[in-house]
Amino acid sequence: MEIKGREVLKIKLLFADRPYDVEEGHRFYGQKYNTYTFDGKPFNVNTNDEFVQWRDSGILYSVDFKPATYQKEVEGVMQTFESLQLLTCTNRKQEIAMAETEQVLSRLYRDAETTEVNDEVLNGLLNG
Repeated sequence: MEIKGREVLKIKLLFADRPYDVEEGHRFYGQKYNTYTFDGKPFNVNTNDEFVQWRDSGILYSVDFKPATYQKEVEGVMQTFESLQLLTCTNRKQEIAMAETEQVLSRLYRDAETTEVNDEVLNGLLNG
């Protein structure tokens, strides 16, 4: 699922700077994560991830999520809840640069000269 533009403004911070509960030697040892929600579903993001910096500075443009689940004990019973997993994200500067590139390429394709391909041209291309 991809959200972009104003939709990313609906991502809300739930918890900030939570330390990972992992043993020394684990790749996340000593690092922290934030928990966000979108559409009522939580997702965690390492505080070192560009998503956090882009969201905090207001330049986050698009986010790709994958549906996920997590389990939690509620009143002594393990229950499964829906969540999200962050896959990728882009910022406004990246989107603007891509749009400019697509515009230039579109002009090049539109204005390119065309040559009719006949057997002689094709043989010349194939036989060098």
